[in-house]
Amino acid sequence: MNQIYIMEIKRLFDILPHYKSSYKFKDDALAGKENGEWVKFNIDQYIETANNISYGLLKLGIKEGDKIATISNNRPEWNMLDMGISQTGAIHVPIYPTISESDYKYILNHAEIQYVFVSGMDLLRKIKHILPEIPSLKGLYTFKEIDDVKHLSELVE
Repeated sequence: MNQIYIMEIKRLFDILPHYKSSYKFKDDALAGKENGEWVKFNIDQYIETANNISYGLLKLGIKEGDKIATISNNRPEWNMLDMGISQTGAIHVPIYPTISESDYKYILNHAEIQYVFVSGMDLLRKIKHILPEIPSLKGLYTFKEIDDVKHLSELVE
């Protein structure tokens, strides 16, 4: 008789080991298009990246209750960052990519955001000039490579 493994999920990031044990046959936990091509991430890549994001955030001094914002359309890196943030006990503040500049400024200030992650140049242009007006802000990272801007891969490493 087959034995069913039941894992109690108490925290959102408990989903990752549950997924790994329940869906071993799947080779893609996340997928997104990059330059018109599908890029797939298996569960081991997802877990490893989320863990490395957690380690990177802890190295930056992030602690429980700190706030980290993302401004991005849906993409795999958003999910990995979400899990990494959750594992540190910090608070993820996702922000719609289509709101006004004044809304960005209000949210980033009111939430006392320490780090912002944006998907790419289009969103960076929308917020770049208001960032000096966010006293709590310690840094900015992007999901897409942009010259002279820190990339998510730097945090992961």
